[in-house]
Amino acid sequence: MPQDFTLHTHTLGFDGKNIATEMIDKATECGMRTVGISNHLIVHPYVTKSAFYPHAVSGGYSRIYNTTFDKALSEFKAHYGVLDMIAFHKQNNITVLRGMELDLFDNHAWHNGYKHMRNVLKPDYIIGACHLIEYGGRLCNIHDMKNASAEDQDKMLTAYWDKVQWIAKSGLCTFLAHIDLPCRLGLGSDEKWIDTEEKTTDIIAQANIPVEINTALYKYGTHPHPSPRIMKMCADKKIPMFLSDDAHHISHVCKHFADAKAYADSFGVNLVGLNKIL
Repeated sequence: MPQDFTLHTHTLGFDGKNIATEMIDKATECGMRTVGISNHLIVHPYVTKSAFYPHAVSGGYSRIYNTTFDKALSEFKAHYGVLDMIAFHKQNNITVLRGMELDLFDNHAWHNGYKHMRNVLKPDYIIGACHLIEYGGRLCNIHDMKNASAEDQDKMLTAYWDKVQWIAKSGLCTFLAHIDLPCRLGLGSDEKWIDTEEKTTDIIAQANIPVEINTALYKYGTHPHPSPRIMKMCADKKIPMFLSDDAHHISHVCKHFADAKAYADSFGVNLVGLNKIL
């Protein structure tokens, strides 16, 4: 394995398919010495009114969407309690970290709620991610972008990149996940987005925040996140990068790490170690 840690994993009860012990045991089998469990924290008062919410309910992962921080805090307290027990019993085999994958929203109430939750939970790390944007008076995800008109699609993609830039500058996150997430659905790959990508990677470089090379995109194409175009920008700007499996099932744990390492090597990216991330 090209690295001995994995930090982007999800478990049953949120939107994963396996319990934490199964994910951790699989990571141990793969030669990992550190594994972080990083379930979603998405809190917005109108999240249950969004177009995608019925799909979340039918898929069994509505728990990752909360309208209040009180509800989310209760769920994460129980979740972290389980991780603490696992970490205690596995302390000689593997280091277990408590993470979360965070969707950020820029308003006073959200910042206050998140600050309180973080102070109570004291997570080991925070993944900054943009799954949702506020557009046209509602919450939208990449599937809403895909189904939008060409005009709205461009505006939504602009809002997406604006939010990624703000997340990078916020100082609230340990590293960034799948920064070009819309490309999973073929969005934003044309050359008119190059200037936006250049600006975004400039901001990320200035913030000196690491970016994951997310192998989950192999399910959708021939390379992971970020795209080759953005990988070159990250390499040129010396943005710290590392491998991430975004595992939602034990079969995803450390999957494609060797291929992703070769992908990184092709751009001259020197992967950073855990000490450069946490």
